[in-house]
Amino acid sequence: MVGQGLFADCVRLKELKLPSTTKVIEAEALRGCTSLRELHLPGTITQIEPSSDCSSLEMIDIGGNNTHYQSVDGVLLDKDIKTLIWFPQGRTADYLVPGSVTTIETGAFRGSQCRHITLGKQITEIGAGAFAGSQIESMAIPDGVETIRSGLFQNCGKLLTLTLGTEALFLSSYLFEGCPLTELHLKSADFIPHCESDTFAGAEQLFKECTLYVPKGTKRRYQNAASWSRFERVVEE
Repeated sequence: MVGQGLFADCVRLKELKLPSTTKVIEAEALRGCTSLRELHLPGTITQIEPSSDCSSLEMIDIGGNNTHYQSVDGVLLDKDIKTLIWFPQGRTADYLVPGSVTTIETGAFRGSQCRHITLGKQITEIGAGAFAGSQIESMAIPDGVETIRSGLFQNCGKLLTLTLGTEALFLSSYLFEGCPLTELHLKSADFIPHCESDTFAGAEQLFKECTLYVPKGTKRRYQNAASWSRFERVVEE
C-alpha cells in the first residue's frame, strides 16, 4: 500500500514506477510532487485515490492485466471506461472525454492546466470539486447532470462562461468562489434550479458582474426566485 502522504512534497521526483506488489494508493499519497511527469502503476492495483498538486504530471500508465482500471491516452479510468478517475494535471492540450464515460469522479480534474474540456452528453454524475482549481475557461455541463456538487468550480480563476444543462435541479455550496464568471447560462425552462444558501458564497460579485442567461419566456420566473433574484442582468435566449 502507498499510504497517504508517503511521497508528499518529493519535489525532485520526476518518474515513479510502483512495484508489482502494490494494491492500494491512498488519497494524497503523491501530494506536492510538483516535478512528477510519469506515474507507472502495476496491474495489481485495486484501489486508487488521486493526489493534488502534481502540477507536472502528464501521463498515468497502468499494467495491461489490471482488472479494475485502465489508462486511455494517459488518463486513468475504470476498466469499462465509464468513470474518469484522474486526469494528469500537467496536460495542457484540449481534452474530449471518451464517449462511454458517464461519471466524473470527485476531484478528477482538480488543478488541471487544461483550458478546454468537452464533456459528452451521456455524463450524468460529476463528483464534488471535480474541476476545482483548474484552468478551464469555459464549461458546458450535460443535460443529464441533476446535481451540481459542492465546490465544482471553486477557484477556477479563468472560468468566464458556464452552461448548466436542462436537468440541473440543485446547486450545492461554494460552487463559484474564486471564479470571474461573466456569463452563466441556465437551460432549464420547466423548473427553476434550487440553490443552497452558500452556493454563491465567496462569489457575491457575480450578481453585478455576471450576466444570467435564461430560456425564452422564463425571465420573470427566475427574477422572482430567491436563488436568482440578486442577479442585476438577466437575459432571455
